[in-house]
Amino acid sequence: MLKLGNLNLQNQGNSNKIRITSKNLLSFYFQMELHHIIKDHNQLYFNKNSLIRQTQDQPVKIDVEQRLINKFNFHYLLINKRIKTLQFHYVLLLIRLTQNYQNIITLLIFIDSNQILNNIDSFDLKLGKSLFKQDQIQEALIIFENYLLSYGINPEALYFSALCYRQQNQYDKLIQQLEKLISIFPTFSRDAYLILANSLIQKNRIQDSINYLTLAIQNFNRFYDALSLRAELYLKFKFTHKAIQDFDQLIQINPKKSNAYIGLSDCFVQLNQIHLAFKYLNKAFQLEQPSNSKPIIIKLFYLFFDVFDYKQSNYYLDILQQIYPEDSESLYLKGLWFQKQNHTQEAYLAFEQAVQYNNDKQSTTQALLEIIKFEIDKNNFYSASHNLERKIFLNIFKDQFIQIELFVEGTIFLMKKQFDQGIEFLSEMIQIQNDSLKVLALQFRAYGYFYMSNYRYALKDLLDCDQNQLEQGSVYNLLLCQALLKFEENDLNSSYQIFQEAYELFKSKQEPFFYQATLLIRKYCININEDNEKIYLNQALENLQKALLIRESSNVLFYKGVLNLALGNFDQADQDLELAIENCNENQAQHFYVRGLLHNCLKLYDMAILDFKSCLHLEQEHLDSYLNRCRAYIHIGDLDNAYLDLTKYVENCKEDQLNYQMIGMLFFHIGSFDEAIFSLNMDSSIESQYLKIKVLLFYKELNMAHSELQLISENNNKANIDFQIVNILKLMCSNEIYTNLQDNISVLNKIQMSRQEGDIFKLCHIWFYYGVLLVFQREYSMALEYLNLSYEFESKSENFNSNDDFGNQIYNFKEYLFNNALINLMMNNNTIAIEILNKLYDNLNSMEEKVQLQIFIKLIYDDMLDTGENIKLIIQNEFYLFQQKNRLSSLLPVLQLPLKKYKIRTKLSFCLPRIEFPSIDIAFDQKLLEKITPQIVENYPEAPWIKRIKQKIVFTDNLRSIDQELESTIRDRISGEEFKEINQIRVEFDDD
Repeated sequence: MLKLGNLNLQNQGNSNKIRITSKNLLSFYFQMELHHIIKDHNQLYFNKNSLIRQTQDQPVKIDVEQRLINKFNFHYLLINKRIKTLQFHYVLLLIRLTQNYQNIITLLIFIDSNQILNNIDSFDLKLGKSLFKQDQIQEALIIFENYLLSYGINPEALYFSALCYRQQNQYDKLIQQLEKLISIFPTFSRDAYLILANSLIQKNRIQDSINYLTLAIQNFNRFYDALSLRAELYLKFKFTHKAIQDFDQLIQINPKKSNAYIGLSDCFVQLNQIHLAFKYLNKAFQLEQPSNSKPIIIKLFYLFFDVFDYKQSNYYLDILQQIYPEDSESLYLKGLWFQKQNHTQEAYLAFEQAVQYNNDKQSTTQALLEIIKFEIDKNNFYSASHNLERKIFLNIFKDQFIQIELFVEGTIFLMKKQFDQGIEFLSEMIQIQNDSLKVLALQFRAYGYFYMSNYRYALKDLLDCDQNQLEQGSVYNLLLCQALLKFEENDLNSSYQIFQEAYELFKSKQEPFFYQATLLIRKYCININEDNEKIYLNQALENLQKALLIRESSNVLFYKGVLNLALGNFDQADQDLELAIENCNENQAQHFYVRGLLHNCLKLYDMAILDFKSCLHLEQEHLDSYLNRCRAYIHIGDLDNAYLDLTKYVENCKEDQLNYQMIGMLFFHIGSFDEAIFSLNMDSSIESQYLKIKVLLFYKELNMAHSELQLISENNNKANIDFQIVNILKLMCSNEIYTNLQDNISVLNKIQMSRQEGDIFKLCHIWFYYGVLLVFQREYSMALEYLNLSYEFESKSENFNSNDDFGNQIYNFKEYLFNNALINLMMNNNTIAIEILNKLYDNLNSMEEKVQLQIFIKLIYDDMLDTGENIKLIIQNEFYLFQQKNRLSSLLPVLQLPLKKYKIRTKLSFCLPRIEFPSIDIAFDQKLLEKITPQIVENYPEAPWIKRIKQKIVFTDNLRSIDQELESTIRDRISGEEFKEINQIRVEFDDD
């Protein structure tokens, strides 16, 4: 036998050994445990005059005065209880270790187990219950939790801790506690089953709830509430036959209660057995007192109302109103009854009365919602907004108005053209709304997107709707969106066809024609270099004319004027632009700009300057107006203002948008040589480089022109010919004409034989300079031949000036006659020379020139007389009939005339060829057509809240003719009669 005395307790690392005999072992355990118990309780209960227990959130204070028993007695009993409990537990230990039955008997006599169980103190449970009744839930929960930790599982502690969890909405812990309670103590409390079942329903664990209710019914006979709750669950989740069984059992338990009959009626409604449903509802109605029969009467009403038996449903509605004459719920049902039969006005009044009485929260809420929906159906959005304001003063569920309020306010914003706010409100509403109102909201938001040119978003909203539910206006908007997006994808043919479909849907709308016109203009811009390009412009013009037949619009008139200007129909363009400016509500800068272009084309430069000035007054940064007004100033000779406008344009225009070629040309015409050269240098194109060379030649900068031509002559044949001619002229003007005379003649001969010409120096010019070189080589006959050949072609030029222009041309008619006469004199053809000079005399306008020429002719006549004297009389050293300033011929060597009596020197008279520059005349700004896209069409989508009936539109309940473009039905456009009508209805409601 194993003895307790053989058990040693030895400390590690210590040679001393402590022995505890079996006799003292139990006493030692008791003393140690008692010491801990007393220490714990002293710390817990005697620290202060009051008990303080810490919780997670805040300390819970329990006054000593609230104890049910004396603090000392509680402490004593608690210690005594735990000592006895310990003694009882150690019995088993002694049995196993000692097997000393005599001691065990003695111990059992000393410890009466029944006494232990009967004397367990219930102070903690009583204290917890007391706190629970005082709604000190957290404090009570701490008591019950500590109790369960200290004394183990107790049914009351489990039950009340679960109730505490329910008060704190901690359903998971509540379910855990009650499941433990039911599993250990299945018959402790019937209510535990009901609480657990309802908590499981809250967590959507329906089958578990049914299972526990079934267990409750098994454990408690005739458990009416559990059976009733299970029946309701079966009914709700369409286990109809099981529900019928449960309701039948309820009737067997208590046939005097009406709820089972009501439940059976609902079951038979689900089975579509209306006669049985009515039978059981009628039984329930007979069992209830009239004062409590309202729910049953309402069910009887709905029983027939849902199957469209309006006569029978009205019977019960009358009963309901007799019992409850001023009841919001009965009036709400009355409104539904009228509404179902399309008695709109009566339904509206019934709902209004329900709201006026305001004695049932749910019914008042639903009635006010129906009133607002009535107003929405009639498009009375301001009335709907007014009714929404009433919710502040009513006892209703305000959260049920969030979506409809967002819808109404968003729609009103759209009607006021405040599209950003309207779209924001409707977007918020759409995110949380799923009923039929969402379809309207999507159509309204699409309207807002369309107005803001967000066609892709608009189309998405319209496609998200059931196409069968779309209003006709929304279908029209959908077609326009599809066509516009096709346009953006350059699918122009499809786009044109869809625009046509939109027109067929709404023939009173001009926008489809306008859109089609923009599409045809796009085709013209794409095919601008083709032979039939203007076909598209003419077709576009026809579409704009059709649009104007529907409605005269300033915008359409303006773009019609633009097209007529592009087609050269200046008179019609002038009429269109005048009407556009006259009909426009506000002056538009672009209107005056285009009319300024038109006046420039008509060479009405003063009027053009006024138009450009008006444009710049409206839009100071309209840079094209500065540029084109500069042109007009150049034409009238106001070069100072032209220079200011051109400088303003260059300073403010973006670098990548500057046309340096045009700017250089304008500076050239103004006379700003340096700015012209600088601007043309900024453009590296061959055209600009050639223009720069022309400017240099115009200002007789032969050296610079020679250098520039050399740069581009290698890869350009025309530039190479011009370079060779300039090189020869440069040598001619540098007193080196005789040095390489033969070589230069050979070069010119080769060029004229090949019949090639440059961009500046044409063939007739080359012939002339060839003749000049031949003069210096004394080949006068051939020189005269090429001079005449040159004049024959040059005189046919449109810009040839036969008389006074000694400026920008190689020679004029007078110079030609003079040069011809000089060459004949060099050939001793004096008679012919005199004839030519006499012809020249007749064409001179200056008296001084005539006198000089007459003297010169007399000298020749005199030289021809044979006087027999061979001595030359030096009367005149040099003779220059025409000005030599700024003429190329002034740099050439003089010619000594072969006269016998007179020593006269003179020079041929010529200069550089006419330098042809691109015209600065304004024809048409092609950018105007390139900018014509669907975006220039004023967005007038069809408002989906507008109802049309055979070319009429419905605003609220009135019809109006379509005389102008439809716009939003904003408050300030509603007629006075409509406001009187609305206010009259409100007065009637207030009186009721």
